[in-house]
Amino acid sequence: MRPTIGTSPHLLALALKTTRDTQIQDHIPSWRKNLKTKAGKTRQMLPRAVLLSNAAKMSPTTLFDLLWRLRVRSNYKEGDALLSGAQGPADAATFHAALSEIVAATLLTVEIYLAHYVGRATMERCANALPVPAILEPYSVRARMPLW
Repeated sequence: MRPTIGTSPHLLALALKTTRDTQIQDHIPSWRKNLKTKAGKTRQMLPRAVLLSNAAKMSPTTLFDLLWRLRVRSNYKEGDALLSGAQGPADAATFHAALSEIVAATLLTVEIYLAHYVGRATMERCANALPVPAILEPYSVRARMPLW
């Protein structure tokens, strides 16, 4: 499904739900480890009440969790699967550019908060002290400084 203005919120919600489900699945073995049967063996299945209770205690799933999942999947697990609908290198580049845009927008909010907390001059001094290769300069903190 190609994202549109109308479907984007639903696709984001689905991606966050899938990320949450993956986080829960990753925790199940450790939750099961502490539960024994009457015979003293480790349980094969986690009781639903225990699953729901433990899942409720987990921290909320955020956009950062989704971005981390996409990064790990694209770099180490299923890079081809993420881009299987791609028509060619241009689609892969568009996918990368979209992820970069999300990360830059998220970083901007953090940078604005820090600029208010430590002061704009301190933030600018720190940003200017970072060596950044010319090719990455458009994506660096310095490129977002005018937006603070």
